[in-house]
Amino acid sequence: MLVMRFQNVAVNYLSSWFLLDFSVITVDWVLTALSLGDDDDGASGVARLSKALRLLHFLRLARVVRMIKTNAILQHLEENTLSQVTMTQYSLLLGAEAAEGLLQ
Repeated sequence: MLVMRFQNVAVNYLSSWFLLDFSVITVDWVLTALSLGDDDDGASGVARLSKALRLLHFLRLARVVRMIKTNAILQHLEENTLSQVTMTQYSLLLGAEAAEGLLQ
């Protein structure tokens, strides 16, 4: 089910992914600030770690997008299935009425 109410979405996000997102972003900013201040070999290690954290964040975002797309596809299939069931029921009803009309 797709939830569109801002308050429900915000509460769900704050109780599930917010802490992870906040910690990744905080660590990323701290590592970026540290790498700007250092010009030695340690800075390249910090930069690599920062890139790795960004990659992990991007992969998580890609997973969320994939889940949203999958949800949309499933909703589309459900709507089509329900409409096909409805059309089948309607056809059976028309057939029954036609058969009743022929028998009278």
